[in-house]
Amino acid sequence: GRRLFNMNDLMRSVVLLVQHRMQLQKITVEEHLAEHLPEIEGDQNQIQQCLMNLVFNAIEAMPEGGKLTVETGLRNEMLEVKISDTGVGIPEENRKKLFSPFFTTKRNGTGLGLAITYRIIENHRGSIAVASEPGKGTTFTVKIPV
Repeated sequence: GRRLFNMNDLMRSVVLLVQHRMQLQKITVEEHLAEHLPEIEGDQNQIQQCLMNLVFNAIEAMPEGGKLTVETGLRNEMLEVKISDTGVGIPEENRKKLFSPFFTTKRNGTGLGLAITYRIIENHRGSIAVASEPGKGTTFTVKIPV
């Protein structure tokens, strides 16, 4: 159900959930969480699932280790969450298809993760964008209206 929640708390809990896996994979985490963020109204479990999907994608993009950066902020009445990795990057031809159901570059993945993520963010009147440079890394930016 929908209720008010704090995005920073949610982001911290997601990072904690994947901490062990990141340690095993030699991934460091950097958090830049803006203070005094307004709470947002939404389905906290669904948003957590979205953040989880994005963080898992970031981890999978860094099999040799790297750095995960999570950032929150407020811009133009939108709450922004950025999840960045220093991983393999996403080729341009794949970027367009990222959020369509069943698109996957994993041999055994279903590819539903990002399509579901996209739909949940849309249901919260938000948007999600991706910027990526092959060999350098990827940043997903989620925006949800306050």
